[in-house]
Amino acid sequence: PHPVLAAAAGVRLIFAFGDAAPDECSYRGPAPTVGAPEDAGGLVHATQYFGQVLVGTPPQSFKVVFDTGSGSLLVPSAKCDDPSCDKHRRFNASLSSTAVQIGFSDEPTKVIQDDDDRDVQTLQFSGGTAEGQFARDRVCVGASLCATADFVTMTEESQAPFDNTLWDGVLGLGLSGASVAPEFNVLTQLQKSKVLTQPVFSVYLGKHMVDEAEVTFGGYHQDRFSGEIQWVALERNDRGFWQIALQDVTVNGVGLGFCDAKTGCKAVVDTGSSMLMFPQGMLNVVNKKLDLDPSCSRMKEYPRLGFRIAGQTRELDPVDFLDKTPTDCFSAITASHDMGDGPMVVLGYPFLRSVYTVFDFGSMRLGFAAAKASQAAGRPDAAGGGIVTVPLTGVRQ
Repeated sequence: PHPVLAAAAGVRLIFAFGDAAPDECSYRGPAPTVGAPEDAGGLVHATQYFGQVLVGTPPQSFKVVFDTGSGSLLVPSAKCDDPSCDKHRRFNASLSSTAVQIGFSDEPTKVIQDDDDRDVQTLQFSGGTAEGQFARDRVCVGASLCATADFVTMTEESQAPFDNTLWDGVLGLGLSGASVAPEFNVLTQLQKSKVLTQPVFSVYLGKHMVDEAEVTFGGYHQDRFSGEIQWVALERNDRGFWQIALQDVTVNGVGLGFCDAKTGCKAVVDTGSSMLMFPQGMLNVVNKKLDLDPSCSRMKEYPRLGFRIAGQTRELDPVDFLDKTPTDCFSAITASHDMGDGPMVVLGYPFLRSVYTVFDFGSMRLGFAAAKASQAAGRPDAAGGGIVTVPLTGVRQ
């Protein structure tokens, strides 16, 4: 896959939910739809979250997955006539007074005409492919935080997985290393435009399907977490991942001893992954220690799963990483794939639902605090305020 666009830790994993689940548990019950309440006999979580971005002048609206595992904005193009594209909103450059065509990723500001030579990018997704061309236009999160950025307009989409997705595209929120050039990195462009109160964004995911979820650009909300924020410096990497050193994985507070005492284990926080992912050897031990049964009949007896980060252990209750219906059970824990940097732990939705997370791309650090339920809703998108909260819709597909 193209190093900028393939989203090795993000988009690809969005579609992996259920593909590589541990043998002990499998989810076979009916899939709830958008915002469906939990069944009286169990609990299920969202496997995808998406929200709105605006592109162009006047703005064209798209539903996107906010993915920290990739570094570019991807939206369908009006040039795409595949059946999968017909089901989604498509970007029409001719309707935007600020849109220009970009031919090559290594010339990210050079404008071309429709009949000029240009790159065609092939994008690899789990279970499918897409092809796209480069464009440049105004990109906004909320109505007030905008910057000019390069992005990919998808001119071809395979039937799977795009045919059934409820979202149109992906907004990569990886660091600069995840983008082929700074002009493709929306975070970099927002920071350069000086529209953010702080060079941060924060993610809150409610524990249940009906709970609120949001991504906030330019700041964070105190009412979404309890206690103080623990700041952890990022580990340097060339892939643009939000990577930290994980000191250990714990089960009921007892460390498994997998991580090097000095360097720890590599771990990435990924807003595009619906699962917790471990290297195979670690996964085998975790599954053995959790001792899950196919129906999860002992939900209240299962141990807590923890992640020791910079001296603090962030623990998840079984309900955070198990989906339970009246008849079946599914574990949101699976094996991680080698993304070119060796064995890695991926902290996806189960972690983010329990831990309010602040992504600081100004100071290159992550902030963690215990997430709590909040009744706050409809946060204002004040023009010029420098902070915008984008509501997220949680779905299970």
